Amino acid sequence: MLHGAELAAAYLNEQGGVQTGDLAGATFEIEGVDDQESTEAATTIAARVIDDPSIFALTGFITSAQAQAAGTVLDSAGMGMVVSFAAADFLTDQADNLALVLTAVSNTGLVGGAFVTEELGATSVGSIAGDYSFLDSYYAGLDEGLEAGGASNVSKQTYTEGTTDFSTLLTSIESSSPDVVMSGAFQSDAGKIASQMRGMGMDQPFVDFLGEGWGESFGAAAGSALNTGDFYQLDPMDAFPADGSLAAEISEQFRTEYGKTMPAAAAHTFDSVLTIAAAIEAGATEREQLIEYIPQVEGEGLLGPIAFNSDLRPEERIVTISRVTGPEPSDRELVKYYSAFGDGTVAGK
Repeated sequence: MLHGAELAAAYLNEQGGVQTGDLAGATFEIEGVDDQESTEAATTIAARVIDDPSIFALTGFITSAQAQAAGTVLDSAGMGMVVSFAAADFLTDQADNLALVLTAVSNTGLVGGAFVTEELGATSVGSIAGDYSFLDSYYAGLDEGLEAGGASNVSKQTYTEGTTDFSTLLTSIESSSPDVVMSGAFQSDAGKIASQMRGMGMDQPFVDFLGEGWGESFGAAAGSALNTGDFYQLDPMDAFPADGSLAAEISEQFRTEYGKTMPAAAAHTFDSVLTIAAAIEAGATEREQLIEYIPQVEGEGLLGPIAFNSDLRPEERIVTISRVTGPEPSDRELVKYYSAFGDGTVAGK
């Protein structure tokens, strides 16, 4: 995520920084801070931002609880935040000072439900997911997508952070005989689940509906399991950008500079920085004005048009479903695109 933000700053600065308005010519500098996935650390970071007027904006966060905690502190000072890769429904339901770059997590669940029913013909699924703050949002979308396709979730299993043995949860799923197993787990956890699932003889298609974008840690944890059966991943971005597009250009630059495939989280921080730049060009000369100008921003990012609705969610995002063909993040083939809209609907493309 930090590398994505750094590439965005370099991209903007190469063009001369802010292009128009009272701050024309201002350039961008990124400072990375670790929130340690802790709400206490997130509030400390937000308090430091308030106390340091040299910091124009705070962006980032991969977990919704931490984004909410930081946003609450910023709101006390009349400030807002561009949230990169957290998007639980409660973030915009309970606050009006958070602009979200990621599509609603309920949308990724909705896409997952549509995919397994429309493309895999599933009438039943079993799901396993971490006990995340955004889990209710995911399941709201997933259940809606499954119901629309005439299917149901016959076994919802939840694990706590630090779990390494998923066999008991998988046994519960297996006893329900679902057509598909769906995973809402971060990378290494998802890989372990895939490996243990195949080790138990479960041969159902494995579909990731978390939308985090699998990396090297997934392949390392899944191991030889990836040679057995079908594995599908969901990415909240165009994972196969057209040659000559900005997304293709930056993805190649990321690979060249950092030696790995650009993950979805990095693409979202790239667009977060572009969103802040667009708000400045729209008229935000003070950091307290950032959120006021977000609905007016226009531009093109890696994820598509930079445009937000009145709820400060993106108007539209591309979601990619691909089939995993090997352990590396680049080992995948396109299956289908979906559009996820700010009004909470999705459509296949």
